[in-house]
Amino acid sequence: MIRNVELETARRLVLEKGRPPGAEKVGLLEAHGRVLAENICAPMDQPSFNRSPLDGYALQAADTRGAAPGSPVILEVIDTVYAGGCSTKEVTGGTAVCLMTGSPIPEGADCVIRQENTRAVQGRVEIIKELSRWENYCFKGEYSHKGDAILDRGELLRAAEIGVLASLGIAAVPVYQKPAAAVISTGDELVEPGTEPAPGRVYSSNCYTIACRLKECGVKVVSTGIVGDDCGDIERAVAKVIDEVDFVITTGGASVGEKDLIMETMGNLGAEIIFWKIKIKPGSPALFSVLKGKPVISLSGNPFAAAATFELLLTPFLEKITGNGSLGPNTLRAVLQNDFNKKSPLRRALRGHFVQDDSGKALVEIVDRDQSPGNLQVALNSNCFIDIQKGSAGLKRGEMVYIYF
Repeated sequence: MIRNVELETARRLVLEKGRPPGAEKVGLLEAHGRVLAENICAPMDQPSFNRSPLDGYALQAADTRGAAPGSPVILEVIDTVYAGGCSTKEVTGGTAVCLMTGSPIPEGADCVIRQENTRAVQGRVEIIKELSRWENYCFKGEYSHKGDAILDRGELLRAAEIGVLASLGIAAVPVYQKPAAAVISTGDELVEPGTEPAPGRVYSSNCYTIACRLKECGVKVVSTGIVGDDCGDIERAVAKVIDEVDFVITTGGASVGEKDLIMETMGNLGAEIIFWKIKIKPGSPALFSVLKGKPVISLSGNPFAAAATFELLLTPFLEKITGNGSLGPNTLRAVLQNDFNKKSPLRRALRGHFVQDDSGKALVEIVDRDQSPGNLQVALNSNCFIDIQKGSAGLKRGEMVYIYF
């Protein structure tokens, strides 16, 4: 077991135990929110025919020369095509075909005039605007050609991606299988939300924060729960889920107090202890072990500390096991917008909020002075962590800092 590891070392050790996901083919609705497992190329031209982008008339541009409201050009309407239909007529000089948006443009036509620039009169149409060739003309393959790259492996399939796939006639796609996890919060003081806490008891938030964050990262959470500060109870809770999941996250019991029982529990279960404690505040009392080949990540019981360590430690691991390479953490240099006057004998991660100005420069502000490990509410207004190095005597506005987001 390694004690007191640097954050980067802890990340690497956890990452090494992650297993890349397998793949499965699912229908489009089920694919929503999943990660694409293969590159997708267009199976067809899009659009698959020359189409009208608007309601109007397909005609030949040469017929519109000199057309104006006071001197319209009159053409014979030889056919009407609705969306889903197709004209068999060929447009020749002096003729036009009435089209609805999305209809195929018939042979012979080289432009489409907007309906608002026409007047229909008993089987004929008056053209009151001059057009150029190919005006309002959407060509076959204008959006993409058969064989073009459309989506890359590793992309998250949101509504836009699903819509594009459907428009190309693709009904099912290969996606990465979702890893499964269990979340266990330990502590005699914890009660479920919705109940009346006795004196000295607090509501359990870690299960909800961690479980919801895992879901946002594409993980299937199969079990959550509270377990008291008892080695036997914790052992049974971990043993019950370890065969059903790909990894387990626990919160609480990872420090040095009399009731901090996670290390003892994992040892009793026969787990390999990889490291204990990370050189960063908050979240230092983290334990990483492996049981039956499954990673078990044990975080602080303090809500803010648990959430911070989750982001800083686990996102590279989650990228690996979900196939989603966009989970972070990303690193950026930013200009600090307010002072921080506390000394940092240990490396510190502060919650911040950053924006980028018109030049692309990142500006970051410390969002709350009270960033104690138990204050989860500070997360509401933040979108990054400010990395303050060990030994810092404080920071002043205008200094450059590194942020994780």
